[in-house]
Amino acid sequence: MFERFTDEARHVVVQAQLAAQDLRHSYIGTEHLLLGLAGDGLATQAIIERFGSSRADLEERLVAEVGRGKKALSGHIPFTANAKAVLKNGLSNAQRFGDRDILPEDLLLAIVEMPGSVAYRFLAVNGASVGELIAELTVARNGLGANLAYPRCAYCHGALEEHLTHRTLRSNGADHESADVAVAYCGRCGTAVGIIGPA
Repeated sequence: MFERFTDEARHVVVQAQLAAQDLRHSYIGTEHLLLGLAGDGLATQAIIERFGSSRADLEERLVAEVGRGKKALSGHIPFTANAKAVLKNGLSNAQRFGDRDILPEDLLLAIVEMPGSVAYRFLAVNGASVGELIAELTVARNGLGANLAYPRCAYCHGALEEHLTHRTLRSNGADHESADVAVAYCGRCGTAVGIIGPA
């Protein structure tokens, strides 16, 4: 499967392995993949940071929850079942977008769609809205798909050039002031694609 990974996606996996070694963990979990996805220069880093988590924050939380191992590791470090599922679902996500190659965005989307994982919990603790994360990743992935002739809905695969529509919603902020926001969504299945901006 790794031959389908772009260089950036392979870099994420390598960084996850290095994070596990550095923390002396005897496994590579979704939390280590999340650290790799929060690495410098990746589109996923910018998305994760916009939702309140830096790589340093995530590593600090991981050390606080799990701690560091007592002895240095050598040799092969296995992936957990959830981490393997993220890698496998990353391929499914790439295919949903009509692409052959797996991007880091596909892996982050797989984490966001796995509520039982440690990485999902770390994102949720920082208040990331799953719906907003999915919308942001869908927009980012639609713009980056190398073989994508036109964007498709991540869920029903409908062509967004035919089905994209929007709805105006009233948003109440923390200061109790309300504003109208236009939300783009797939008119075929109702999946949110992104926030267009103030209506």
